Amino acid sequence: MPIAAVEQVEVIKGADAVLTGMMNPTGIVNVVTKQPTAEASRLPNTTPLDQEKLDAFFGTIVSIYGASMLRYKGVLNIAGLDRRLAFQGVHMIFGADFGKAWSPNDIRETRIVFIGKQLPADIIKAGLDGCT
Repeated sequence: MPIAAVEQVEVIKGADAVLTGMMNPTGIVNVVTKQPTAEASRLPNTTPLDQEKLDAFFGTIVSIYGASMLRYKGVLNIAGLDRRLAFQGVHMIFGADFGKAWSPNDIRETRIVFIGKQLPADIIKAGLDGCT
């Protein structure tokens, strides 16, 4: 753990000292780390997404960054489908369901929002771009 990530160190002496003597090193050392701030990224895209590529991408990104992904949701424009695909997730749990059909006047745009701690927006954007 880098020292820059440490906010404070707490040393809590154990009650064993009464029974085993003051020279017995018992107790707990608690290292409190700094909490990273949450960030949000919005990634719009009008190019239809390939569902197989998208499934592989989300499986990978969630397995790597899931613990830092506080919340993510969006509406997806999937190639070959006439309906929106709505999805949402928290950490490593996510799901999707079909929404209403695209009308001829709709802009078929994928809209995704990620809220998380220290998420690599450039990697996520490049991964989504690779799903077209």
